[in-house]
Amino acid sequence: AALTKGPVGVALPGLVLLLYFGWNRELGRLVDRRFFGAALVFLAVAGPWYGLVTAETRGEWARKFFWHDNVNRATTSLEGHSGPFFYHAAALFGLFAPWSAFMCGALWYGVKWSRKPEPADPSNSQRPYRFLVCWFAAYLVCFSIVSTKLPNYVLPLYPALAILTAQFLVRWRDNAVSLPRWLMPVGTAGVLLIAVIFSIGLLVAGNAIPVLPAKARIFPGLEQWAIIGLVPLIGAGFMWRFLRRDDRCGVVSAMGATAIAFVGLIAAFPPLVFEAYKSPRELVRESGVRDPNRDVRAGAYDWFQPSVVFYAEREVAKLQTPEKCAEFLTVPTPGYLFVPEPTWNLWIADKVKVPHRIAARHFDFYKNCDILVITNQPEPPNGRTAQAEQP
Repeated sequence: AALTKGPVGVALPGLVLLLYFGWNRELGRLVDRRFFGAALVFLAVAGPWYGLVTAETRGEWARKFFWHDNVNRATTSLEGHSGPFFYHAAALFGLFAPWSAFMCGALWYGVKWSRKPEPADPSNSQRPYRFLVCWFAAYLVCFSIVSTKLPNYVLPLYPALAILTAQFLVRWRDNAVSLPRWLMPVGTAGVLLIAVIFSIGLLVAGNAIPVLPAKARIFPGLEQWAIIGLVPLIGAGFMWRFLRRDDRCGVVSAMGATAIAFVGLIAAFPPLVFEAYKSPRELVRESGVRDPNRDVRAGAYDWFQPSVVFYAEREVAKLQTPEKCAEFLTVPTPGYLFVPEPTWNLWIADKVKVPHRIAARHFDFYKNCDILVITNQPEPPNGRTAQAEQP
């Protein structure tokens, strides 16, 4: 975590431990000598890599990584990824589906059980609930405060939430907890609501129900997978039937089977539609910018995705002005400029005075327009890019 994400990879798990030990009035455990041994192992693993990459880039990587990607990302909204304080809390209802139908009950009782006095029997300890609540709260609150917001930022809290939800349902199944009579029927209705929202959402996103504004992002082909919404619909029907029979084991089993089928189908098929609207890989493939046999420069203006660097396997310079773009293409060394088509037509095309052509074009749903790859290289004699010729 620390190698890929920096100090936050240590700070947030550390905060979970601090809250947990503080709750149990055991802060003295933080001075355990095993922590110091673990810290030495951590530094032995991470330290050399941080030192070498900092030296290799003459300090530029450290400045950008620690200041821009950590401090600036926390204090300001970067790359347009902003949102209200409750952004992540609201996103949980969609991203934790279909289990989100029981999420509020699981959190409520998880906190309630964690606040009970410690029993004499260690097997009934409330400490696991305290740990899970601290785990969940630390990540949710911290990333809710952070200015830059993306749904994946809070992925580490999902295991804690999943365990709390599982414990909630299992204790209800085993008659170990008394719940209000309305709670489980409301949860079952929530599964039904998820089915309806999911199906309508895919029909709207695929433009089968044309209610979005003209310039809204749509994904034709997505509407065909609205049928997946039948899974939680059928599951809710079985759950309701088992509820009427007071078959608690049947309710939990039906919910588990519904979740496995629903999430599995969502992971397998709708992403195939989204993949067609992601531009970096196709732009690199069509343009030939990845060709390892040539000295090639790559640049981008008014559009950039880190995956471009991954697919191109070379540095992609971020150009700051239209004039810099024109200058970039003027240099005789083969150059490839990634730029949105409207930006190219309005601000750059008239400034380029050297021969150039469009090497690749692909729609990008993030920018909601075509992204062009402009090159100063002539068309290959056979009309195919160097990249396309490779096996």
